Amino acid sequence: MTLLLLINELTINALKDKIVSQLKRIWRVYRDTAVDVNLPTGVNLQEVAERLFFSDASIQCLNQIYVDLVNQSTQSPHFAQALDYVLGGM
Repeated sequence: MTLLLLINELTINALKDKIVSQLKRIWRVYRDTAVDVNLPTGVNLQEVAERLFFSDASIQCLNQIYVDLVNQSTQSPHFAQALDYVLGGM
């Protein structure tokens, strides 16, 4: 594996980790402000993110998702998509 490919892979993995961490933070904010909302039993935000956001594993796409989550928090369309997915029964 070339150095460039290794750096690319490490960057993608770091962005994926950041997206999952941000989803968890936003979920806590949402849960604390919404009435009686909990993740369904067995739901893992890592798996939700993989299913919804990680099919296009380009650095640009993942970075845009992360920036959107950071800047818009609970108002992010990506958070809304994850919320619909989780609460809609997956």
